[in-house]
Amino acid sequence: MGERELKIGKETYILQPYKYEAVREIKNRTMQWVRKMVKNPETGREEEKVDIQIAWGDREALVIFYSLKRWSLKNEKGEPLPITLNNMDNYLPPSHHEELYAVASDLNELGEEEKNLS
Repeated sequence: MGERELKIGKETYILQPYKYEAVREIKNRTMQWVRKMVKNPETGREEEKVDIQIAWGDREALVIFYSLKRWSLKNEKGEPLPITLNNMDNYLPPSHHEELYAVASDLNELGEEEKNLS
């Protein structure tokens, strides 16, 4: 699947599928394995339970970040902004987030469960 252009209001975004390195980085930065001991109600014995905690906001931002190839966002002086997480936090209109995430998810073929949990 190739790149895709997305126009939202006066802004233009070019998104592309990301590489495996991005998949690994997204998982490493947003997922945490949590082990705890819980009492099994059937046996009364303590058993280890493993949960995965996911920082969904960070995960969605990283999916967008690694998918962005170009954007038209500019700073207050009208200068083009490089694509960085800091610039996303400070300049990306929040109203653009859902559409960008939907396109990035589609380009990177995220599973329905991942899309729906966000």
